[in-house]
Amino acid sequence: MVDATVPTEQFALADVFDEVPDATVETVPVVAPKAGNVMPFLWVWAPDLDDVDRWFERDSSTESVRRLTRNEDRSLYQVEWGSRVHAIVSVLIQVQGTLLGATGDDCNWTFRVLFPEHDAVSATYDHCKEYGIDLSIRRVKGVTDSIDRNRVELSDKQYETLTTAFEMDYYSIPRGITLGELAEEVGVSHQALSERLRRGHKQLVLNALRVDGDEQASD
Repeated sequence: MVDATVPTEQFALADVFDEVPDATVETVPVVAPKAGNVMPFLWVWAPDLDDVDRWFERDSSTESVRRLTRNEDRSLYQVEWGSRVHAIVSVLIQVQGTLLGATGDDCNWTFRVLFPEHDAVSATYDHCKEYGIDLSIRRVKGVTDSIDRNRVELSDKQYETLTTAFEMDYYSIPRGITLGELAEEVGVSHQALSERLRRGHKQLVLNALRVDGDEQASD
């Protein structure tokens, strides 16, 4: 199980992130998508979802976009991608890889790919270099270890932010740092940090209570 990153400008939605830098996206797992249709559904979080709507269809990496639903802080889109996205995904899974999921922000897209053996990881890295794709391997873990440790699906930014908040006594009583000071430490706006913490807290609560996130979101 490999977590790897590709710079956003090399992959997808760079135009969206240029205009809405606080946005984050996450693919929706699907079973047996039709041939040639990768990452057909995306959840998008942003402070202003209207901005995302305006820029999504204009983005050079998309062929067509349809918003399926929207709630307070996120929208679900159905996307048909352009040739560049298909080409990069094809390289990632060329050596018997299976794309399990992806998240994106204004800096990087992070992919989780399942490979049958370590040699396939090395071959994929070499293929990416050959095609000029700046792939960075973040983590390589055994499948059993990945299943045991990833019951709480936090994005890298959520994990790093929650860890920083904990280490700087944000959760202590009284707090050792204010939200504004923590935002400066993390390097994001006050609003972006508040929303990132809220999404991270939601994932932790969903895991602890073992409830369905979609059902809870509608209550």
